Amino acid sequence: MASIIVPRLIALDTSTIADFARDLNSPRGDRRRAERFLAEFAARAWVPVISLENIVETLRYAEVATVRDRLGALAGFAQAAHVNSVRSPGSIGSIVDTLAREVRAFLRNTGGDALAVARAVRGELFAYTDGITAASRLRQVVEKARPFAQHTQPAGEVVSSAQHLNIMGTDGVTLGSLCDEGPLDRASIDRYCAKLRSHLQATLRSRGVKGTDEGALDAFAERCAKDCRGKLLEAFGPDNSCTAADMMARLLQSGGIDASQLSAGTTVGELRILWIYNRRLAEASCVLGLPQPVTMREVPIDKCPSQIVQNGVESRRKSAPRAQAGDLFDAHLSTLACYCDLTVVDKRTKEYLRQLREHDTTAARLMGKVVSLSSSRYTDLLREAL
Repeated sequence: MASIIVPRLIALDTSTIADFARDLNSPRGDRRRAERFLAEFAARAWVPVISLENIVETLRYAEVATVRDRLGALAGFAQAAHVNSVRSPGSIGSIVDTLAREVRAFLRNTGGDALAVARAVRGELFAYTDGITAASRLRQVVEKARPFAQHTQPAGEVVSSAQHLNIMGTDGVTLGSLCDEGPLDRASIDRYCAKLRSHLQATLRSRGVKGTDEGALDAFAERCAKDCRGKLLEAFGPDNSCTAADMMARLLQSGGIDASQLSAGTTVGELRILWIYNRRLAEASCVLGLPQPVTMREVPIDKCPSQIVQNGVESRRKSAPRAQAGDLFDAHLSTLACYCDLTVVDKRTKEYLRQLREHDTTAARLMGKVVSLSSSRYTDLLREAL
């Protein structure tokens, strides 16, 4: 009796897709290399996995025609898979759809650890089709994704470069030490935000993205400081003064964070992760069509595999001396490591995932193999995926 061949899922990063498409569209001998690569994929029952983040990242750096050529090259695969949209099954999904399925799996099973959630999600996360259909679906998404990609370009490079910075060096500050501070007033808030603006301007100029003029960096720093001031004044309330503890309580309430999950030893960096997670839960709840957003008390952050990996990468990226624009998308794509046999990322993200695997036993059990490939060496996958 013939044995059953179980396909292996290979999550491709954007640069690997670009290198492969370039060879396949080449009239020279490089095309034969790409064709051999396709034949090996089919013979070994490997399936390339794509998500919406691949498309958006490509649109940030290439014209629509180039993007379509790259996506068209995927038609050569015998079989392909993509993250399946929750609201429009069969359409291309994103990391929000991944989290939404994790939330639904956790709620349906009334608990369970992250490994149980991953097992429940893995069977329904991807839509499988032939390469021609997958390429057609991806091309249809290009025009819809283009406005978003254009909105984040060129300012997107500044944002993604700035996001990893530990602004004002507060990530390690504990809530307990903040609450020991004396009374605050509006003047102290203004002084803090002015200091924040100057600090951010100086940091962005020294670590900013190459090719971005200082005016754009300064404008971004000004906007950050202004937004920060608005949030702080909102938390400050109508009183003439308040303590840091009062302000922190109001900020927690406005961010939907359950104070019972915090302690005096909780750091500002850990608090920020919870804050972002709460926003992601709201997006996932919307995708699921829930009448009310689920809370982090109902779905703890350590029960969602994608969040364990994404936060692990982002926390390590923030401590790095420099970030590149693509790092933000690699943090998104790295979540596929929980559901694919092999995930291709860049060298920096691979190192972050190695560190995460070494220090977090749950993450280590969740993730499949992770590799990085040198430029134009996509054929190395044939060796790495063995």
